[in-house]
Amino acid sequence: MAGPHELTALSATAPPCFALLDDAGHSLAHARFLHGLAAHLICDDAAQLPHMLREMENHVQAGQHAVLLLSYELGAAMHAIPAWLEAAQPPFAQALIFSTCEHLTAAEAEQWLAQAATELSGIGALHANLEQAEFAAALDKIHAYIEAGDTYQVNFTYRLRFQVYGSALALYRRLRLRQPVPYGALIQLPNGQSIVSLSPELFVRHQQGRLFAQPMKGTAPASVDASENAERAQALA
Repeated sequence: MAGPHELTALSATAPPCFALLDDAGHSLAHARFLHGLAAHLICDDAAQLPHMLREMENHVQAGQHAVLLLSYELGAAMHAIPAWLEAAQPPFAQALIFSTCEHLTAAEAEQWLAQAATELSGIGALHANLEQAEFAAALDKIHAYIEAGDTYQVNFTYRLRFQVYGSALALYRRLRLRQPVPYGALIQLPNGQSIVSLSPELFVRHQQGRLFAQPMKGTAPASVDASENAERAQALA
């Protein structure tokens, strides 16, 4: 972990391309700050993905650091689902290769964000991409699938669109203070676009040959105490 005296190496001005992978969920949290872009790998076609991943792995084997970004539409491209691909915008996958990865405490990450993001930021004109009638019709369809036995659970989501004012750094810092989560990310892409992400949920982790997943939607830990299980079931209901 980087000590406070090492934080002076981080400029108060964000580099043109970087990735802050941030765990702000507890006092012992840490963050990884990747910068020094060495390569930018892009996959516009799902068939190119294995080649891109091999190239990314070559960079990692050479001692560099990779951040892999996969779009939702990549799955549709891999399975050739036309309805999802009509509105899809490549790239479906990209890998940012960095020369430097600095380890920061949560406090050091906050200090850097406070120095680099001094302006106000927020969102406005919030609206969903579904009308109320479309939302209700989708739920009716899901209920019918469950009743028919075709599925037992559907994670139904929709998109919220909004306008942003201020910088992505300032917006991320404001959200981070309001909702500290263990899986946060602030990524500045080479084309000037930004990715702001705050998630409390682990999708998948690879550690020493084992894969770990910790889904949180609709789940609760089981107990040997029947009364505790009943209470947790009631809370989920």
